[in-house]
Amino acid sequence: MNVVCAKIPMDRVFMPVVTDGKFSWEGFKPGHHALVVMQEVDLSKMHPGTWKLALEGALFSTDVKHQTAIRIAVQVPIIVTTNYDPPEDKAIRSRLVIATNL
Repeated sequence: MNVVCAKIPMDRVFMPVVTDGKFSWEGFKPGHHALVVMQEVDLSKMHPGTWKLALEGALFSTDVKHQTAIRIAVQVPIIVTTNYDPPEDKAIRSRLVIATNL
């Protein structure tokens, strides 16, 4: 990640915490974050509809703890590194560039 982010200050890199997928995007700030990096994430834990919209840069609702849900659009590059298999969903796979055995 250091090579990719060398010119992007770390406070502008959003790293969602994906546990149940419910609050994964609550800290993303459109206009501030320049890159999304997801490390060792199991994409199956994210809601497929939300994941599709995030990958295409479309508006979607995301839950925020102890607040009303907000609508955001993730219109920055998303880098995912994982040892999990990619989702089987064809709509999601069509939005990914999958590199293996690097």
